[in-house]
This record gives sequence, C-alpha cells and structure tokens, in this order.
Amino acid sequence: MPTRVLTAELREIRRPEVTDIVRLANLFDVSKDALARAYVEFSREAVAVVVISSGRVSHHYRNERNFPWIAVSSGHRVPVDSCYHDVSCLPGMTTQVEECDPELWLGASGARKVEVLTEQVLH
Repeated sequence: MPTRVLTAELREIRRPEVTDIVRLANLFDVSKDALARAYVEFSREAVAVVVISSGRVSHHYRNERNFPWIAVSSGHRVPVDSCYHDVSCLPGMTTQVEECDPELWLGASGARKVEVLTEQVLH
C-alpha cells in the first residue's frame, strides 16, 4: 500500500476506530493484520492493536514513539474487564469505543503515564 495515500487517509480520521482498519484494508486490498501494522506505525494518534484468538492475546502492534506499552503478553488471557467479553457482540460486529482502566492493558507503571485509555473490539 502506498505510504503517501495511507497517510492521507489517516489524516482524515478524527477518532481512531477499528472500523477504519477494516475499511482501509478493503481499500488497499490487504489483510486486516497488514493494515493494523501500518495503521499504528503511521497514525498520529497513540494507538495500538491487540490481536486476540480464543480469548488469549495472540500478538499486538503499537507505535513505540507514542504508545507506552502493552502489559498483557502474547499467550495471556484477555483481561476480565475488557469489552472483549461483551457477549452481546456477534462475530463480525464491533463494540463501541469505551473508556477503560489504563491498568487493564498497560499495567500499573504504564497506566501512570496516560490520562485516558479507550478500547474497541472487532469480534
């Protein structure tokens, strides 16, 4: 995907949402995973993407310049208080963007570095 075109698309996004990744993956005819990597790398926002499989963190992408870290490592269960566990969301659906306790994903020391953390899930 052409970096100039991607960054132009990203500049048009006011508030990052997982639906942007799906839309842009379709636009550039690439996988959601490939687009997620590019999205976090080129976004001006502090954004990370956590990929989950069977209730466990598979892997994550984050821009190291503007996102503190993800404390939940690959192979660990998704935190109990994550909106991932919202059972009203069917496969293929997206949850609302919700504010969450930063400690949930960042741990105690990482949470002290941020004021607000939000999460959104594509099931």
